[in-house]
Amino acid sequence: MFESYLHWRAGIGFHGLSCLVGPVHRNAIPILGALALAAAALAEAGSHLLAWMRAVVRELLRQRLEAQVPETTPSFPEAPASRPAYLRPRPRGPPLPA
Repeated sequence: MFESYLHWRAGIGFHGLSCLVGPVHRNAIPILGALALAAAALAEAGSHLLAWMRAVVRELLRQRLEAQVPETTPSFPEAPASRPAYLRPRPRGPPLPA
């Protein structure tokens, strides 16, 4: 797209892929491919980081809300004060992108 924009601005017109596979700009294909790969990797990394930050904020808000709710004393004296380890919520990673 950048190559087509440069040709259009220079007044040469739109050449498309035929210009890139020609003898003049053949060396641009690996560079443009690497730039496209880097841009896709950065976009995915940003998406992953945003999902991770949202999960952290959601967990912090959940913990804050749980801390504000007063715990009631159990009505039965034999009831345990805390939940067993297998019933406690476990931490998890950010959600997978849809």
